[in-house]
Amino acid sequence: MARVFGKDRERHLENKIGKRVVVLHGARLVEGLGPRLAQMSAALRTETSAIPDRALLRQLIMEKVGPICPIEDFPQEADIELIGVDGSAAGFGGESCRLDALAAVALSACGARVTKFDLVHSLDTESRASIEQMAAEKSLPFEAAQDMLAKCRLAALECQACRELLRHRQAGRKALALMDGGFLRYETMSRDDWCLLTDTAEETGTVLAGVIEEIGTFYVAGLVRSALDLEWPRNDRDLLFGLLDPGECILVCPDLRFKGDYYTVFARLSDHPQPVAVDFLRSQVDSSLRNVKTALRIILGTTPRASRGFPLWLDIVDAEARLTESDVEDLARHSLGDDVVEKLLMPQRKRREAF
Repeated sequence: MARVFGKDRERHLENKIGKRVVVLHGARLVEGLGPRLAQMSAALRTETSAIPDRALLRQLIMEKVGPICPIEDFPQEADIELIGVDGSAAGFGGESCRLDALAAVALSACGARVTKFDLVHSLDTESRASIEQMAAEKSLPFEAAQDMLAKCRLAALECQACRELLRHRQAGRKALALMDGGFLRYETMSRDDWCLLTDTAEETGTVLAGVIEEIGTFYVAGLVRSALDLEWPRNDRDLLFGLLDPGECILVCPDLRFKGDYYTVFARLSDHPQPVAVDFLRSQVDSSLRNVKTALRIILGTTPRASRGFPLWLDIVDAEARLTESDVEDLARHSLGDDVVEKLLMPQRKRREAF
């Protein structure tokens, strides 16, 4: 058996102790919370035992919500420019002072690109006043108001980046702009910039589509729950998980106005059983759902079959926009200096030594 000496022995012992702490912590967690989760598991299994079979649920969806269709059967249009839009936010600092950096990218598959940046912080009087105004308007504590202001600014930044790209693209050519997330976020967080973007999309012949990776709605589940007279399903994700075959979508009846001015469909884009939702502007949806079908055909074509079921083009744009806490710390040290960072921004928890 090999023997370990000196510094290597110290590291070896620290590693063993650290692993033991993790094991003990995990064991205590299971001991403390395991029984409660076991009870929850039993209740969930009892609840799901009454769920109708998949064929009946699919039939119910087609009766109450809309047809289930293979996306590959939709007509394919050529020469449509694909655009992706995404944003990212990351913060560095403590509870008393934090620097939030924001980035938004609009990227065309033809090569055009617009990148925009912004900062939200409380390091000067003007910036602090903006946060205090948000706190007063929303009745929020200061830190929560900064979070909200950052979210609003990021939504605005994404709209601005997309609009700038649309205004400078080739005139007369159709385009599909994929936004990372649903439209309600843009409307509620930055209504003015969102309205300007939707107007520009209409003027330039661009179809906007908001791809929602994590379905958080209750609309379809509510219709099915009423029809079944059961407490299940609790939400749309719970209902739709595994219900569609790969490459299928639910073309929701346009008369079902789940989101007011927005039309939403659900689609399973890969082998993974969880579908996505896709928002469209009702002003761009006619009775034939032509724009919806064309967009879904393109979205399916950009999603690898063996992936988690999210368009690859939006993942590429996400990587272009992504910011991390380390990025913001490096920016702060480069631009403000180590002395300012240590005095105002460096949180004490980051000085905590790893066990």
